[in-house]
Amino acid sequence: MVIKMRKRRIALLLIPALIISGLAVFFVRYAENRQAWAMSVYNRGIYSSGQLITGNIYDRNGIMLSKVEDGVRRFASDETIRRATAHATGDINGNIGTGALKAFTSELVGYNIITGINNGRSDLYLTIDSELNRTAYEALGGYSGTVAVVNYKTGEILCMVSTPSCDPVSSETAEGDGVYLNRFLSASYTPGSVFKIITLIAALEEIPDIMEREFACNGSVEIDGEAVNCHSVHGTLKIEDAFAQSCNCAFAEIAIELGDDTIIEYAESLGLTSSVDIDGIQTASGSFDTAENDRYTAWLGIGQYRDLVNPASMLRLVSAIANGGAAPEFRLISGQGTALLSFIDAMEHRGDRSERLVSSATSEQMTAMMDYNVYSNYGDGNFPGLELCAKSGTAEVGGDKAPHSWFVGFITNEEYPLAFVVVSENGGSGAGTAGRIANTVLQSAIAGGE
Repeated sequence: MVIKMRKRRIALLLIPALIISGLAVFFVRYAENRQAWAMSVYNRGIYSSGQLITGNIYDRNGIMLSKVEDGVRRFASDETIRRATAHATGDINGNIGTGALKAFTSELVGYNIITGINNGRSDLYLTIDSELNRTAYEALGGYSGTVAVVNYKTGEILCMVSTPSCDPVSSETAEGDGVYLNRFLSASYTPGSVFKIITLIAALEEIPDIMEREFACNGSVEIDGEAVNCHSVHGTLKIEDAFAQSCNCAFAEIAIELGDDTIIEYAESLGLTSSVDIDGIQTASGSFDTAENDRYTAWLGIGQYRDLVNPASMLRLVSAIANGGAAPEFRLISGQGTALLSFIDAMEHRGDRSERLVSSATSEQMTAMMDYNVYSNYGDGNFPGLELCAKSGTAEVGGDKAPHSWFVGFITNEEYPLAFVVVSENGGSGAGTAGRIANTVLQSAIAGGE
């Protein structure tokens, strides 16, 4: 009898223990998966035929980019606006991973850890200006590539265009064209001479007499028995002219003196090898290989070795230079829900979260040299009224293809704290093609801000 009573007591104790264990497992799984369960595509309250049917998307000016009417997802009536903002808004089938319809689903359905979904915050306001995106889309003129503009004080991304694009209302876009790839956030390119920004920063901080040095350029320099060619014969130059003229001979000499380890160390510390988080979207990271000899070190410092740079990371770096050395936290979400909630969200993101990439002294020197680039090489007249600091890049991609065209920089006018990046695939001259695109977009941005 005693044995039977003992077994019953054990059984009675095991039952609540199992219940508690089961509840513990459930709550752990709930903690880990609650958002995924609530946001499941099988939730008919927020999805219909795999398409999100809740949450409206607006640009920074309140222009509708996508909304739900009678349970149907609709987009802007203007096709050019739809294509220009597709990589920010997303497409009807969720193929664009960086689009708000996929990346910001929880914000669109008003998901909250306490109340779940539908807590009244289903309107999403993006930082982008749809009309500025239109200008950038048209300025690219059929080239594949990207244009982005950011407020380097607040981190708000005002323009984010990637081409080729797609009409988000269509479900028949060919995937082979790369239309779903956001080239600003998710691609990486050979940087060409825009990488000389990194090499110059390293030289300013590691070579004490760099400002007094003179460099000789005869059109090429022989390193390890092979020629490293320059695009011109520059003669004797100081560092500011070597940078302005983008002299390969001078920067080959600087790169070898610095060494590949130092150059790669600076690329890493300046954020070019790491992914950046933009409201939960992870950007692509760049990559740099250790050089095998001095000739490869020269090409590494010039930006033509096996260098790969993400446009968002390059924009972040020039934003830091413009902002006294501190990179602002980039943002794509301006606000959510009602006007009051949008205001509160905006106040929570006033550009106070930043990361110092370079010293204030180095940023001041870089600003002066990038300003001199425009004055002495590109021509102020090609960028009227912009007070521009910039660097171009013409990145060779091999074969018989035209080089990629880069143009990066910022405006020093405090009323228009704008930094930008332009990449035009196979566009040829950096200052010519990408520079022209940048001028068109920046002129529009300033006109729109007046």
